[in-house]
Amino acid sequence: MINLIKKEFMIQKKYFLLLLGYSFFMLIAFSISPSDMAQSAYMAAAIGIVYMFIQYSCAIEDKNKSEKILNSLPISRKKIVLSKYGAIMLFSMLSVIVVGLAGMLVLKLSFTYIRIIELENIVAILSIAWMLAAIYLPVYFKFGYIKAKAFNMIIFFIFFFGPMFAKNYLQKYIGSSSMESILNFMASKGPIAIAGIALFASMILVIISAIISTRVYYNREFN
Repeated sequence: MINLIKKEFMIQKKYFLLLLGYSFFMLIAFSISPSDMAQSAYMAAAIGIVYMFIQYSCAIEDKNKSEKILNSLPISRKKIVLSKYGAIMLFSMLSVIVVGLAGMLVLKLSFTYIRIIELENIVAILSIAWMLAAIYLPVYFKFGYIKAKAFNMIIFFIFFFGPMFAKNYLQKYIGSSSMESILNFMASKGPIAIAGIALFASMILVIISAIISTRVYYNREFN
């Protein structure tokens, strides 16, 4: 399975410079004004490059008919499925490192308001990236890249813009007793505990997703 994960990275090596350039662009674009958008710069950049990694991977395999070739080899379908999940999880971690280093360079620009990447940024990136993959991959393994493309666009916009809209929406209810109770509860647990809960929840979703993907992929036919 390690070789299958390596394959995911090798087929996209020519796109890595494009993804790096995209991360710089998004970090600068989101941090040129002293607003809440500056704090969303890391998430926008990292989630964007993870999304493109997923799309390029699936598109390249569809174009080259890689799935038919892989399924003709003595490789279990379970390994094919799990390698896709493994590659995306590894790439999401790599994206955190990339945007973190890029952010340190963007910090030196006098017209940006970005700060060094924080724990909450890292947790948000990994949690959202894993949830994005967990929701999309079962659909991809069931229907293939072309049929899953429209669904993928919908969930991307939900995951990309959803957290920012949710934050603004919740801020309107900060004064309510229920919202204050939630905030006080989260504050009492501390950032490390909250980070652990978020990552644990996303990991559980990934495991459930991988089980579903494996089952639907076993029953898929390739003409």
